[in-house]
Amino acid sequence: MSEARGKQPIGPLVGAKSALVIMPTWLGDCVMSTPVLRAIATRVETLWLAIPRPLAGLLEGPGAPWKTVHTSGKGLLGPWRAAREIRHAGVPRDSACLLLPNSMRAALTARALGAPVRCGWARDGRALLLTHAHHTVKSSLPTSTLDWYAALGEWALGEPIADRSLYLPPASDTDASNMGEPSQCRTPFVADLPARYCVLNPGGNNPAKRWSADRFARLAEHLHGRGLAVTLSGAPSEAALVSEVAAQCRVPTINLVAGGLTLATLKTIVAHAAILLTNDTGTRHIGLAFGTPTVTLFGPTDYRWTLMSGTREKLLLSQPFLPASLTADNLPKHCTVDRIAVADVRHGCDQLLGCE
Repeated sequence: MSEARGKQPIGPLVGAKSALVIMPTWLGDCVMSTPVLRAIATRVETLWLAIPRPLAGLLEGPGAPWKTVHTSGKGLLGPWRAAREIRHAGVPRDSACLLLPNSMRAALTARALGAPVRCGWARDGRALLLTHAHHTVKSSLPTSTLDWYAALGEWALGEPIADRSLYLPPASDTDASNMGEPSQCRTPFVADLPARYCVLNPGGNNPAKRWSADRFARLAEHLHGRGLAVTLSGAPSEAALVSEVAAQCRVPTINLVAGGLTLATLKTIVAHAAILLTNDTGTRHIGLAFGTPTVTLFGPTDYRWTLMSGTREKLLLSQPFLPASLTADNLPKHCTVDRIAVADVRHGCDQLLGCE
């Protein structure tokens, strides 16, 4: 299925019975890749996803049209370790391989596998490791990662990907009811949560993206006044931040992190929430994939990198009138997230809840 370099065919995945996709390492990017994954899954007999172990629960669940392989390819020998894990999982040796990440590490993993078809973007000299390298001129302005992945998928499949809606499989019943070890679980099982609740997600991988704890507390009080129980989510590393928000709230809250929140359980909780209020972080993408009304706060990260149409989302920008020729990422001092006013967030939440 491969050709000589410099004269690339259209559709390097065409005709493959089995395909392996090397997945991104960021939660949000994994969600934005799902339109491509679904398109590939309908065109091959078996689709395998090589996904970092901490993110595995994101794309696993009943009805998922793919199989997952958990990888832990960190460190200098990481690509070779990941290749061994993929082989031990039973991925056929003749599987065509699509690389979603632009990294050299992903290309080294595919090369270590010896996959007969290794296709991805031609970046940073890694085209020499690929059998099919896709060359393109990237726009100087922010382009949605979802569209970037879709363009790669269309090239690899040789046909358009019309359906660009997000998809996540639901968590299994076991995952959805197990919030952690019984001895450590202080959070109600999903079935024990109130009928109507909101999810507030005050964290984020970059502290500059985080709306302040006291402002999240004020929104918690507002949403509680709208008849919603308040749940607080976050990564294990954000436990102190979530506790800080809870301490500043003058209404009862349910600290999900304190109960040993898992990624699979987070999917279920966000999917059934009346509304999600979040910084620009991975939890946002989970909410959008499940159609949960979502208010997202954007500070010094340009929203155009992760723009997704057809979702129930209210975007609130720290600089809503920034000229299109400028990028929020390059203006961190002018795009601090706390420029977003509490009143504007209240209004955005009320709009999605139908209170106005």
